Amino acid sequence: MEQNYLEVANTSPFWIIAIIMIAVVITQSIIFMKKAFKTSKDIGVTDEQIKTTIRASIITSIGPSFAILIGLVALISLIGSPMAYMRLGVIGAVMFETLCVDAGAEAVGVVPNTPEFDLYAFSNVMWVMSVASIGWLLITAFFTPKLESLRVKLVGGKDYLLPILSTGAVLGAFGYQVSKFIVNLGPGTVAVLVSGFVMVIINKISDKTGIKWLKEWALSFSMIVGMFSATLL
Repeated sequence: MEQNYLEVANTSPFWIIAIIMIAVVITQSIIFMKKAFKTSKDIGVTDEQIKTTIRASIITSIGPSFAILIGLVALISLIGSPMAYMRLGVIGAVMFETLCVDAGAEAVGVVPNTPEFDLYAFSNVMWVMSVASIGWLLITAFFTPKLESLRVKLVGGKDYLLPILSTGAVLGAFGYQVSKFIVNLGPGTVAVLVSGFVMVIINKISDKTGIKWLKEWALSFSMIVGMFSATLL
């Protein structure tokens, strides 16, 4: 009888690979944090500003982290605990990982979570996940040093346009992610509309009442409410 692929996917070698990768990410984070603290002191950033930034960053990460946790549970059933932990711990893109699973399985003519999904399909999914991530690394390595000069050239020396350009880029990225849920109606559409509505309401309440911490929690609240509203359909 052929061995179940999840028995292989949850073995020690995969855990060792996952732990090494997560350790690398944690080490990088510690190095960046130390450099950030040192630089902030050099440029005159106050301790209060640092504390405010850290608090806002932690709060803002709660919503996306909650979504990743839900995706992690689903991904574990597809590729096992070690690889799900590593992929979402390093990259954190639930949608990308599930697309890789679907693409890898489809390439060998099977469907995930079916008896036909075997070690061969699992191996192919691992290849798709790994190779598909190379593009990010190459773009980051070769183009990051040039992006700042490109951004400055785009505004033609008008520095006041830089925040507008950055904001537009962020809005474009998020708009692209949600556009398909607006075109193709479904549970995702409900999540997008409800979370957007909740975000607007929280910000208006914060402006009228002067409760500043509401804005810090707005993203997390809106994402959680949007996700739960989609499950009610």
